[in-house]
Amino acid sequence: MYGKFKLRPYDETIGEDSGKVEPLGILPPETGAIPRDEDDTRPLLFLDKDFKTRVESPGGVRYIFQLQLRPIPDDESARDIALDCTKPWDEEQFPKIDIGEIGIDQNLSKEDSESLEFNPFLRCHEVDVIRAMSSSQSASIDHGRSLIYEICQHLRNGDPLPQSWRVFLEQSDVKVDLSGCPMAAALERKADNERVTLARTWYQTTWALLVQPLLQTIFPYFLLGLIIYAPLNSVLRYKSTASTNVHWLLPLFWVSSGILAALSCVIAKWVLVGKKEEGENMFIWSRGVFMDTIWQAFRTIVGDYFVDVTCGSHWYLLWMKLMGSYVELEHGAYVDSMGATLNPEMVVIEGDGCVGKEALLFGHVYDGEGGQVKFGKVVIEEGGFVGSRAVAMPGVTVESGGSLSDLSLAMKGETVRSR
Repeated sequence: MYGKFKLRPYDETIGEDSGKVEPLGILPPETGAIPRDEDDTRPLLFLDKDFKTRVESPGGVRYIFQLQLRPIPDDESARDIALDCTKPWDEEQFPKIDIGEIGIDQNLSKEDSESLEFNPFLRCHEVDVIRAMSSSQSASIDHGRSLIYEICQHLRNGDPLPQSWRVFLEQSDVKVDLSGCPMAAALERKADNERVTLARTWYQTTWALLVQPLLQTIFPYFLLGLIIYAPLNSVLRYKSTASTNVHWLLPLFWVSSGILAALSCVIAKWVLVGKKEEGENMFIWSRGVFMDTIWQAFRTIVGDYFVDVTCGSHWYLLWMKLMGSYVELEHGAYVDSMGATLNPEMVVIEGDGCVGKEALLFGHVYDGEGGQVKFGKVVIEEGGFVGSRAVAMPGVTVESGGSLSDLSLAMKGETVRSR
């Protein structure tokens, strides 16, 4: 069922077209806004002042809240016509229903007004915004409006725009001025001649081509072999002395060697990588990055050998905590993905937070600025959810009760809110 909401003046003598402005010519393509008359000497915010005055008058401002309903057409072209917000629905066929009366009799302060979120996505579960898949669809007007409302909210309050929205605006055919946004302003201050550098010295190139591949392939297996040797030797010695079938001892051998491998991975993490801080930068060809890749290879092997089967258990959460993650183990946190340990100290999971299978929590990103790898925390607040195979980039916060759906991507600095 499609629905339209509308506010009409309580005073029925005020017509719907009473405030209509007829353009005198073609609208400027740069802005699409009606130009101001040169003889108009009224203040720019005279309508704002007039509305506030009427709100403070006796009785305030009153509206009738109306609703129109119509079935969803089966034909695609008919659906597109129905979703065209520039064309009213036939009131005889789809009459307007008076839902209630809305009265406004008090003005908020400027700070309180600016902090309000005029976002149609903040809704009850029974109502939703009709999403468009392309700009040619009629629903794109309302869908785009809902996005612009939230973007303008950030600009008014001086909050940084999430990475996904910045990319969305940068790819727009129309030049958008984001000088009021701190994040966008920082981008504009970058020198035009600044270039991304991936230059390496000859010894860094030699290391990356000849030594690093060996360390990432041979060394982790060699280290795992050393770890397995002691439990395996004990099993074989016990078999020879006690005349016990070896297959009865294999489960004990696998568990004991797996625990040793997991603890060795923790030690290797602190020895090779150390502790990373949020906001820390590191050159992509630096020693720290090379050491991190070696540890990542060892972590992957240990996961395949043993740790992967513990995902979803308290033992896995304990392993994460030993490597620096903040996990509220005693308050029902749940993690079922090895991808949550890419950068353990960058992961924060509060009580009842949940990470689904094969989800990736990236605590680092190559930002393309001077060849730097940047670190940032991924925070899952109380009751937050990250679905299976979802990807969260550095700086992502899943708010309390928020949900990052399966196979979804949360860009750097994005906030996943509870809707």
